[in-house]
Amino acid sequence: MISPSSIVLSLSLAAFAVAQSIPASASAEQLAVVAGQYNASRLGEVSNVGLGVPASNLEALVTVVYPTAGVVTNGQAYPAAGVNAQPGIYLTPASGVVSQFGANNRFTVMLADAGAVGSPDPRFPNGHYRHYLANSVPGASAASATNTSFGLQGGNVITAYQGPGPAEGEGPHRYAWLIFQQPSSFTAPSDLASTQPAAAWNVTDYVRQSGLGPLVGAAFFTVENGQASYTVAATSAVTAVASSLFPNVGASTTAASSARSSASAGASASAGGSGTGAASVGKVASGAVLGLAGIAAIFAAYL
Repeated sequence: MISPSSIVLSLSLAAFAVAQSIPASASAEQLAVVAGQYNASRLGEVSNVGLGVPASNLEALVTVVYPTAGVVTNGQAYPAAGVNAQPGIYLTPASGVVSQFGANNRFTVMLADAGAVGSPDPRFPNGHYRHYLANSVPGASAASATNTSFGLQGGNVITAYQGPGPAEGEGPHRYAWLIFQQPSSFTAPSDLASTQPAAAWNVTDYVRQSGLGPLVGAAFFTVENGQASYTVAATSAVTAVASSLFPNVGASTTAASSARSSASAGASASAGGSGTGAASVGKVASGAVLGLAGIAAIFAAYL
């Protein structure tokens, strides 16, 4: 049995790591860096190259915190085991559009696999693979006048989270968390109006058929199983593109992201490595906005 003091330490470290990972504000330069990273990953392209959704109007930074992998750094490679559990997702809207992210606003949240560039994967007849889909996810009030961030929770979950699992030899699959404005005219396609398992689909078709609004935020990473059995088409280095757009912002964004990932990893290590203590950190990190009730439930589970 884990001692209560160990649990409290784990909770404190997890809360600290999560708090450090979520930016309090979003500048136009930071959003431009994310758009540049997204384009460098070729996610905005059509067909089997990308998801066919441009990042031309990003309005919020997206922070994804996995229980094991910690804070996602855009374009970075992760082992499948590090991203196999549902993460916590946080939005930080730009100051000029905070009102568009309030509690009365709704969003569609998805995790889509665009595959590797030029992938011959036969499981992708429609171009992409759906790993998570939730509609009508409510926005929330800003944390404070100087902190516009909040955690995404609730909504109508159509496809429950399924972690990445590319087949061996398929190259680096690109996984993207996409946040869309959901207008009042939104209508889910008939085949995705109720609960459905993870499956092949086409993101572009879904966005068009449902009448979704623009993509307002994105976070993305890669997972690869073994070595590619074919020549993978090149993508630009994500960090290089960010730095070329805004040298100072790009560098600071990369450094801050690395520091946040290190803080998250350090919290897990201090709380017990890969054992039960680290698991408790993960539970809090993936749902830190549960508040006191959630923390109490986690605490009780180990007593």
